[in-house]
Amino acid sequence: MKIFVLILPEIGHINPVTGIIRELVHNRNCEVIFYGRLKQKDLIESTGAKFREYRFYQDGTANLKPLKEDPHTNAISLFTNFINLSYNEIPNLIDDIETD
Repeated sequence: MKIFVLILPEIGHINPVTGIIRELVHNRNCEVIFYGRLKQKDLIESTGAKFREYRFYQDGTANLKPLKEDPHTNAISLFTNFINLSYNEIPNLIDDIETD
């Protein structure tokens, strides 16, 4: 079985699934293709998954103020980043999945 992991490529989202990915790869004989950022490649590959880099992901959190200071602007910026990422990334992900 081939499984594609398409999650938000932030460490707090990746770390919780690493044990599941290891189980799928090593004990369930699944081929796991895990999308992330280049700086996460070693962590992702350490699970046994195949790493693929998101093509359009940009860290949009660098310019955000702490959430307590500006919750509304932060939420708008965060969701705008997700929408833009989805608009640009999803066609490429669909092509990858269809190819595989």
